[in-house]
Amino acid sequence: MRVFNKVLCREWFITVFSFFLITSCTQVTTAGYTKEESLRTIVDSLTSNVVWTSELDSSIVSASSSKIEGIGDSLSPSIDSIYMVYQDSSSPIYPHLEGLGVLDTSNIPKEALAILEKFCTCLCKDYGGDKFMDKEYIYSLMFFRMDIIEKFGKYPIFNNFIIAKPVENKNFYQCPVRLLGDDKNFIDINIYIEEIDSNWVVKQLELK
Repeated sequence: MRVFNKVLCREWFITVFSFFLITSCTQVTTAGYTKEESLRTIVDSLTSNVVWTSELDSSIVSASSSKIEGIGDSLSPSIDSIYMVYQDSSSPIYPHLEGLGVLDTSNIPKEALAILEKFCTCLCKDYGGDKFMDKEYIYSLMFFRMDIIEKFGKYPIFNNFIIAKPVENKNFYQCPVRLLGDDKNFIDINIYIEEIDSNWVVKQLELK
């Protein structure tokens, strides 16, 4: 009988202890909220404790990821435009004329360029070019005139000219020139100019 009572008491103690343990656990939930609180109350409370960041500027969100500094909004970035933006801004860009070359005369002295321009003007008028030539090579002016008449049937026919980048060899320059006429007529020539005794003179001219 005593053994039975001891077993009975042990089972009763375990039952009571389990009841209190289960009861205490049901009173505690995540983040310290009790069972009686509604789910909406918990959500509202958690939301109120969240630290929100500032809203992004709409202009940043809508901006194109391909935007490159130095290229206008109306232009789409390309290899050429990117190169033009990031190359050395101190280096000027010159146009290129097919068959003639780059239209850059910066490598020829100003005095030489002035003589060359005057001589080209004389070629267009077919008058006075001989005074700019070396007397030993003045015959090349005569041959040039004959070549133009043979090619176009008359001379003069030009009214303008374009000078491309000269090829330099010390004080001697080979200058590519395009003589322009009416009806899209033109001819490309080389004019050779040299400094002799501090004076620039035309040595020769030839058709290309």
